[in-house]
Amino acid sequence: MESANQLAEGIAAAVAATKPAQEYCLLVVPQGWWSCMTKAEWSGWMQAVFSVIAIGAAFIIPLFVERRAVEQRKQNSLQYAASFASSVCGLVEGASKASSAAALIRIRAGLDSAWPMGELVRIESLPLDAIIAITGLKSIAHQARDFLSTIEYGSTIHYENTRYSMGFWSDRATLHAEVIDRLLPKRPRRLFTS
Repeated sequence: MESANQLAEGIAAAVAATKPAQEYCLLVVPQGWWSCMTKAEWSGWMQAVFSVIAIGAAFIIPLFVERRAVEQRKQNSLQYAASFASSVCGLVEGASKASSAAALIRIRAGLDSAWPMGELVRIESLPLDAIIAITGLKSIAHQARDFLSTIEYGSTIHYENTRYSMGFWSDRATLHAEVIDRLLPKRPRRLFTS
């Protein structure tokens, strides 16, 4: 009898051990086979779903980062182009109104110091209009530097020729600068209230 009781207890323990594991269900969806699963099944599904999300993110995030970097390079180049355009326009216009050799020599020095700003412009990241404008400005700056390099202290200057040449280049430089200015992003004005 005792062995029969032991046998019955063993069978009862085996039946208890074979009970299905406790299931965990989603509360916000109708109950179905897919909404109630064991811990092991939930962990397997979560691992699969988040693996797919991680792989997708590994492809998408670099695309956004690269797009942002390209846009930043374009904005930097436009800012350098705008600074260069402003310098060239101001200096060439000043040369068209200069009345002494010393003033023209100072303007040439200004063009020499503005030249590196033009070299910082990366034209491969700019739209075609800006490439044409910055190339035109570089050409004007180069021609003005060459023209002004012939002037020495105390030399006789044909001011009419200088004013005509510099006035012509000033007009062209202004047109190129306006193209670059149109391409710059406009910043919204902030209204200050007290």
